[in-house]
Amino acid sequence: NIHKQENSQQTFEVQSYHPHPAYKERPRVNDILLLKLKRKAKLNKYVRVIHLPKANRNVAPWSQCSTAGWGFIDQGKTTDKLFETNVTIRPPKQCRSLNPGITNGIICAVSEQWDGRGGRPEGYQRVVP
Repeated sequence: NIHKQENSQQTFEVQSYHPHPAYKERPRVNDILLLKLKRKAKLNKYVRVIHLPKANRNVAPWSQCSTAGWGFIDQGKTTDKLFETNVTIRPPKQCRSLNPGITNGIICAVSEQWDGRGGRPEGYQRVVP
């Protein structure tokens, strides 16, 4: 929970910030930032390593991915707890039919609960930058 201390929580100072070199706020593209911590995290059942794709590698449509965060989870509701879900990367053309503001610098992903009949899918995740 981001609003209270928990036994599983680890706190770190940040050594440096590394935004995507092509990040733009408007339109929002390449919206990702890596943090280098001053010390290593202790790996356990709550803290795991994730592997990032190699440079200049595109994520193929229909790929299965995992996403996590404290953002919007359902019908505009937010969560205080870290939320993780599996998503499917959608082709840009299909994403633009849902949201014309989606550009090539955005990866569009939806949860598996979407029935594909239009509108926002059940369990819709924000566009994953």
